[in-house]
Amino acid sequence: MSRSRTDLPTTFMLVGGRVLVAVVAFFSFTCAANDPLVSRNIAGVTARFTVLTPKIHLGQRLRVKAVYRNESNQAVVFRFLPPIYDAKILHGGVEKLPCLSPEVPYTEIELKPGQAQELEDEMPFSAECNEAGEYEIRFYYNLNLLADKELAAEYARKFPTVDGAIAWQDRGHRFTLLK
Repeated sequence: MSRSRTDLPTTFMLVGGRVLVAVVAFFSFTCAANDPLVSRNIAGVTARFTVLTPKIHLGQRLRVKAVYRNESNQAVVFRFLPPIYDAKILHGGVEKLPCLSPEVPYTEIELKPGQAQELEDEMPFSAECNEAGEYEIRFYYNLNLLADKELAAEYARKFPTVDGAIAWQDRGHRFTLLK
C-alpha cells in the first residue's frame, strides 16, 4: 500500500508532534528535578536549603546553606536554630543520631518584607559514629521558637510533627558519605 503525497505532510506532523511532546516532557522533568525545593511558609518566612558538599569522606564535614526569606508584606522577627541542628539525617530510611549534640542558642533576626538572610552550617561525620553510604538530610523548624503560641499550635495541627518540629519541605536532600 503506497501513501499519497497528501498523506506525507500529515505523517510528518504527527511524528513531529510526538517528538515535540517527548522533548518538552523530558525537559520538564529534568528542570523540575533541578528546581530548588519549595518550603512551607512559617510565620511569613520560607527557607531554601542547599547541600554544599554532596560527597564527603568519613572524617569530613557536611556543609549546607540556608536562605530564609520574608515572603510577607511586613517586617517579621524570626527565630531559628542552626539548620543542621534542627535536621534529621537518614541512612537507609533510618534516622542516624549525631555523635554529639551540643546545646545551641537560637538566633533572632528581623527580616523586612522581601529580605533574605543566608547562612552556612556544618556537621562532622566521623568514622566512629557513621558508615559510608547514601544519606538524606531533612530540615525542620522547631515550633517552640515561635513567639505566637497559637500559630505554633495551628502548625502542629496542620502538619506532622517530630519532636515538636515540622518539616520545612516534604522531601530531603541527598548526600553521599565515602570511606
